[in-house]
Amino acid sequence: MPSVEITEKTYLKRINTLNQSCAIPLRQFSKSSSTRIIDKHEATSMFGKIEYIAKANQSLLPVLETCLKSLIKGQTDWSDQLCEQLEKIQKPYCDYLAGYDSIKDTEQRLLKKSKGFRQFCERTKKSMYNDRMGRVGLRELQMEPFQRVTCYILIFKQILKKMPSDNPARANLLSCISTCNWIAFCELDSHLIKAETICVSFQR
Repeated sequence: MPSVEITEKTYLKRINTLNQSCAIPLRQFSKSSSTRIIDKHEATSMFGKIEYIAKANQSLLPVLETCLKSLIKGQTDWSDQLCEQLEKIQKPYCDYLAGYDSIKDTEQRLLKKSKGFRQFCERTKKSMYNDRMGRVGLRELQMEPFQRVTCYILIFKQILKKMPSDNPARANLLSCISTCNWIAFCELDSHLIKAETICVSFQR
């Protein structure tokens, strides 16, 4: 559990950087022809959902910190709060993961056609490196929510292994894992839906 608190802060910093250094500026620039790097609909397509991810995890962090303190003290009431908070992040994460193909396609198209966008991405990467975030590019930042959900699952399972079978928190922790698994399948579900749509179109 201590690792989830530390990595959550790092993750939140990266997601906020994606929102504040990429999403917000590009949307602002798109409002004027003199500053526009990409069109507004392109900025919305790539970054429209990341703001909700950032807000969701901003709310999740203090809950994780509180749960950690309770867990260390041997208390069991922390699991209710964690379970409730994870359910709140379910929608923004499912929306983001299910729409990732569109995000990726828009980014790849812009990198090919727009010199201004490529230069913006390079400047942003350099700025993040100067902020000691490493050589992190736009694609890596956009993949962060996928990796984070997997991280939650692994950490919660580790806690579960060390937890006595009669611990009252066990049921809620299993529910937390189930919620994270459901989120992780959202991206897969979007591909299944797309495949079914293609299949139906061929049958007509």
